[in-house]
Amino acid sequence: DKALEILEHLCETNRIETELSNDITCLIGRIYKDKYYASHHVDDNVLKKAIEWYRRGFNDEPNI
Repeated sequence: DKALEILEHLCETNRIETELSNDITCLIGRIYKDKYYASHHVDDNVLKKAIEWYRRGFNDEPNI
């Protein structure tokens, strides 16, 4: 949860380079995905957040 707080804050402040920002958005998506697996596939809120962050990363850089 602390990592998510830090990474989401970095993305909101736009203090990082675009390429790094895309890596971070995908990492955030991965963390939410792991949280979804840890919930035994029942926490739909973290699943939606995972999808939201993965889409954000894809929209920023669809060629990755």
